Amino acid sequence: MKRERENDDGTVCWKADYVTGNLVSGSYNSDKVSYSKEDVYFKYSSKYADTVKSNDLDAAICDVFEYCDKHIGEINKYSDGIEVPDIKIIQTSAENGGGYARNGVVAMSEDFMSPSTLKDSKAGTNMNETFMHEIIHLYWGDLGLKFEDDGLWSAEGLTVFTTYRIVKEKYGELYAEKYYVDKWKQDVKHLNNNFYYRHPEYLDKLPDSYRADIETSVSSLKKYSLMPLMLLKAEERLGGEKEMDKVLQELYSKNIEYQELETGCTMQDFLDIAGLTEEDLEIE
Repeated sequence: MKRERENDDGTVCWKADYVTGNLVSGSYNSDKVSYSKEDVYFKYSSKYADTVKSNDLDAAICDVFEYCDKHIGEINKYSDGIEVPDIKIIQTSAENGGGYARNGVVAMSEDFMSPSTLKDSKAGTNMNETFMHEIIHLYWGDLGLKFEDDGLWSAEGLTVFTTYRIVKEKYGELYAEKYYVDKWKQDVKHLNNNFYYRHPEYLDKLPDSYRADIETSVSSLKKYSLMPLMLLKAEERLGGEKEMDKVLQELYSKNIEYQELETGCTMQDFLDIAGLTEEDLEIE
């Protein structure tokens, strides 16, 4: 960015030498969050300073990078062959909605700091966990491992599972069981009771809008609850967390290969490394 000139009305003209990019403007705080291997920059509206402090979001950011670097693999700093200079977590306007990770930037709208967002959250039970979920996508998604999303196997499922593992380490097994595993089981029970999930051949007979709603609901339950439950079963089959970590580390280590091949990781790739079959992960 180059400062071109100051205008008579008090505004300033800047020139950006980018082909594409995002311009975020506002009264921002910028925290440099340092963990053992990197500095990460957390930029958020100054009006949320008390919220960031009271929810200890800087510590939550550290927790993600410390855990993932240790249990999955060190963060990859390249995107499409181009080195990412800094990892940034940026709060955006509620007008943008949602969150995403792209080219080393995790963007989360101000909705993520709203209590109402947490009432129906698939990503976590409090603000810390919702934040952690989006940052984990740097590993399972953006800078890390790409996925071939088949409606079940996806970056979302592994991100939810990893959030569960961090929460289990932070708050204990009982907390993680109550707010994650029990919820997954309840959701999968609801999924199995869905007539159209059990009989997809009838979906084509429904009006388009109604069919789309059902398909969206089924896809969400499969990604956010069924897949994490299948991963938990894989962990049990493998003999525990340490053995599961070895599989995830080997899977993650192939992230550059997938980027070069311009393809994504599949469930079969995971099964091959783990020495398991789909039948091994079936949920009753």
